[in-house]
Amino acid sequence: MMRNFGVSLAYLAGLAVAAGSAAVPASTFVLDGGDSTNLTFALNLPSNSDDLFFRMSGPIGNDWIAVGLGKEMKGSLMLIAYTAANGHDITVSPRIGSGNSEPRYTKDVSVTTLPGSGVINNTYIVNGKCSGCRKWKGGSLDLKSKAQPMIFAVGPDDYLQSNALDAGIRRHQDFGKFTMDLVQATGDGGVPTNTTSTSGATFNSKAHMDREYSGAFHALLMTGTFVILFPLGVMWLRLFNKVILHWLNQTFAAFVVIVGAAIGIYAGLRYNKSKKFNSPHQIIGLVIVLLVLGQLTLGFLHHRIYKRTQQTTPMIKVHRYAGPVVILLGIVNGALGFNFAGENRLIIPYFIIALVVALLFGGALLLKSRREKRKNVYNTPAAQNFQEGYLGERYGSSIPLSNTGNPPAYAPPPGMGRPLA
Repeated sequence: MMRNFGVSLAYLAGLAVAAGSAAVPASTFVLDGGDSTNLTFALNLPSNSDDLFFRMSGPIGNDWIAVGLGKEMKGSLMLIAYTAANGHDITVSPRIGSGNSEPRYTKDVSVTTLPGSGVINNTYIVNGKCSGCRKWKGGSLDLKSKAQPMIFAVGPDDYLQSNALDAGIRRHQDFGKFTMDLVQATGDGGVPTNTTSTSGATFNSKAHMDREYSGAFHALLMTGTFVILFPLGVMWLRLFNKVILHWLNQTFAAFVVIVGAAIGIYAGLRYNKSKKFNSPHQIIGLVIVLLVLGQLTLGFLHHRIYKRTQQTTPMIKVHRYAGPVVILLGIVNGALGFNFAGENRLIIPYFIIALVVALLFGGALLLKSRREKRKNVYNTPAAQNFQEGYLGERYGSSIPLSNTGNPPAYAPPPGMGRPLA
C-alpha cells in the first residue's frame, strides 16, 4: 500500500516537472517496436550551462534500456537505466563503450535523477540531468548539428535490480541508430515534456534483433563433453575393450574442449567481470584444458611405446588414475560456470543429469566387473579340480581322471609270447 502511494507521488511529481517544462525546447525520438522495443528519448540542451536534461522511458520487461551519444558503441557515452535494488526507483549509469562489448562505467560523468523518475506502470521513466555529457573521453556532441548520430539498445527479457553504477548487464536484445537535431533542442533548460511523437529526430534504420549465443554454446560444449563424451570414451575401453574407439572418442572430446574453451574466452572478453580472467571458473577451466591435453599426450605416447615393445609404461598409471579426476573436476567447474554466469537455477538440474549418467556408466562397469570375477573363479585350478573330481565320483571313481597317470606297461603271461616250434 505504501509502495503504491510512493509510486503515485513520484508519478504526480513527474507530471509536475513535465508541466513546468512545457516550453522547454527539445528533440524527441520515439521508437514503437512493440512491447519489447518501445523506447522514448527526449533531449534538452540549456544555452546557459554545460549540462543537458533528458527524459527516457521504456518497458520494464527488458533488463535495461539505454541511449548512446555517438554513431557506434566504440567511443559513445551511454546512459543506461535499470531498476534499483528496492524495485521501484531507477539507477542510471553513464558508461563509455570500447567496442562490441559491455561498456564501462565512467566517474567523469554525473547523472542526477529528478522527481518523476521510477518504475511506474511497468515502465522505466527517467527524468535526468547530466553533467559532463557534452564532452567526454573519446567523444563529444556537435552542438551545431541537426543530425547528431545516436544509438539505442534494450536489454534481454530479464529483471536486473541494482544500485551499483557498474552492475553487470547482459548483451542487448534490440539495437539501432537515429539522429537528433541539437539546434532544435537548445534553449531554456529543463526536463523535456512527456511526448509520444518524434520531433527533431530521424530513425536511420529498423531495430536489429540480437542474441547472445556464445555463452550458451560454451556451456553446452563443455558440460556435454565432461558429462557424456569423456565417460563414453572410458566405456569403450573398460566395457568393450575397444582401444581404437577409446582413442578416437577421447581425441574428439579433447578437440571439443579446445573449441569450447575458445568460445568461452571469446565470451569472456565481452563482459567487464570476465575480461581479466581471474574468476575461479576461468582459472580452473584453463587448468582443465592443460590437463586434458596432457592426458591425450600421455595416452598417445604410451600406446606407441606399447605397440613397439609390448610392455606397459609408467605413463599408463598416471593416465588411468588422472582421467577420472579430470572428468570430475570438469563437472564441478561446470557448476561454477553456471554460478559465474548468474544461472544458478541450472545447477541442480545439471548435477542431476551428471549423477544419472554416472550411475548408468558406473553400473555398467560394476556388472562387467562381477561377471569377470565369476568367470575367473571358474577358471582357477581349484575350480577345475573340483569339476573333474565331481565328474569322477558321478561316474564311479573318486580319482580325477586327469590325475590317474599313464596305464602300466603290458606284460604277457608265462608261456605266452614265445615262438612256436
